[in-house]
Amino acid sequence: MELVSGERVVNGSVKRAYPLQSLRSASGDGPAASPGGGELGTFGPGVGPCGPDASQLVAITSCLVFFYDKWATKMQSLKRHYKVQVKGRGLVALEWEAGAETEERVQCIVVAERNVLKKTLDRQPRFFTFPHSLHIEIAYEEPQRLPESDQLRYLPSKTVTTRDLHSDGYADIYGVIINVTLPKKTSGRDFCMTVSVTDESCPTRAAAIQINIFYPSIAKMPKIKTPRNTASCSPRGERTWARKSLAEDDTLPQGCALAPKLLSELKFAEGFIDLVVRVLNLDDSDEPVRLTVWDGSGNAADSDRSLVRALQDKGAAVPPYGLLKEVIMSSCWPVVREMGFVEGMLTNWCRFRNLAVGVDEPIPGAAVAPGGREILRFREVTSFVLMPDFALDVKRRCSLTNRPNSSTTANDDQIRAAEENLVSPVEVATVIPDRIQKKIPVTPLCEILSSSQTPRKFHCCARVRSIWPTDIEKICKPKPGSDCEFIYSFALTVEEGSNSMNIIVYGKDAEHFLHGIPPCDLSKSTSSKTLLKKRFAALLKSPNAFHWCIKSYSVSLPPGRSADPGTAVRHRLFDTLLQCS
Repeated sequence: MELVSGERVVNGSVKRAYPLQSLRSASGDGPAASPGGGELGTFGPGVGPCGPDASQLVAITSCLVFFYDKWATKMQSLKRHYKVQVKGRGLVALEWEAGAETEERVQCIVVAERNVLKKTLDRQPRFFTFPHSLHIEIAYEEPQRLPESDQLRYLPSKTVTTRDLHSDGYADIYGVIINVTLPKKTSGRDFCMTVSVTDESCPTRAAAIQINIFYPSIAKMPKIKTPRNTASCSPRGERTWARKSLAEDDTLPQGCALAPKLLSELKFAEGFIDLVVRVLNLDDSDEPVRLTVWDGSGNAADSDRSLVRALQDKGAAVPPYGLLKEVIMSSCWPVVREMGFVEGMLTNWCRFRNLAVGVDEPIPGAAVAPGGREILRFREVTSFVLMPDFALDVKRRCSLTNRPNSSTTANDDQIRAAEENLVSPVEVATVIPDRIQKKIPVTPLCEILSSSQTPRKFHCCARVRSIWPTDIEKICKPKPGSDCEFIYSFALTVEEGSNSMNIIVYGKDAEHFLHGIPPCDLSKSTSSKTLLKKRFAALLKSPNAFHWCIKSYSVSLPPGRSADPGTAVRHRLFDTLLQCS
């Protein structure tokens, strides 16, 4: 046995191969075979170190190797004169008493699955060291005797790896998701998405296992929303391994011929490209949806001015360094939204794969930059995945601006801190539908408060006095029955003269009011919280009265809360948008 690059390697020609032997009763619940039972016990090396914990065994001699359970099934074709190479970090080497009638101890190799090794260690603690990786690769060549000759020739080598053990059945796996394709309609009734998974046995993106997931609707597909969720079901050790492995992995996912390009390299790109970027702005007010993206490369002065103005209009930070570009999404946007990617898209690094590159297609109403500009289109063949901040591609882009990469949140804070003095102060106004503003008269607050008719809609004009809850992180809370989906729920106190009224802002009406800031966990999403603070601060500081569309409705009160028959009138916001300038 040799040690090559940290892996144990066994090379040799099989002197004797003991056929597949069952170590348990036919029912599967009987005791394991005794070390002295059967051919292996009488004439051979016994059932090996893991025999009492396994159900099947194949053994070969030259260098003594025990194959257990599924490995035994895969290796049962081995016979005398086969050339075999066994290697991998998952091999266990230890001494074993070879034969029931001898005290001779020989070096042996154990090839077994995780569950068998764990059972053996539970039975005999410290018998051997559990391997850090279970990757094993076995290559063998079958001998063929030449006609009328004692010479042998060998057929081409065949290889079996750990990944092949579960190719014919079902398996439960722990792993780290490194790529996701969006669900697409199959030729049948289902939708299909592909998830690429790695673990210690296939630790690189190039070696990831691809899992196809089929469901009759997109709503039933698993939602992989943030980089933290990609390993949330895996053990703690797996997550620790993932951070180290992905931070050093410079291989490319299957099907990727080239590494992701920088935005500054787009002028040299043709056809389809991959990008790793931050999404700074999302405009879904009209079709198609437009994303403003940035990766720190290039010259900020070369950015399209309309993209810069769009960021400033929303009160978002404009990075003082790096080129801004635009990604256009049309038919794929409903799928991206239904898969729950919108929140993470605005707070994490994103990898777009197979973006179509085009030129000279201006934003409607905007002047075309001299020499044209590159347009990126999100097509049906494009895939999208959120990237953890420790991934190598992300760290390379952060190094372009010499910024530390402690976390994605830190990146947001640094962009905003650098830009704080460059962005004009936020001013806000409310926008309501023209038909209401022009045709529906303004109703004074005193009349609205005195009206007991429900339901009823009003157009009013009042300034904002306060917002509840005062803690900005509490205006967005988890949806009932879900820990990963959030919903806005807060109240505005508006006043007109000596009259004041509470307006409830909730759900889809709140998302419309806070257009461009999807509901999320505000205790973690620094970028969204910063934008909300700016807008709410401007709303409270403004001396102006704003136009509001509200509707009254009745709610039942608990007994003892009111002298009336137990109902109260509440007012809720609708069709009102908070506009920043």
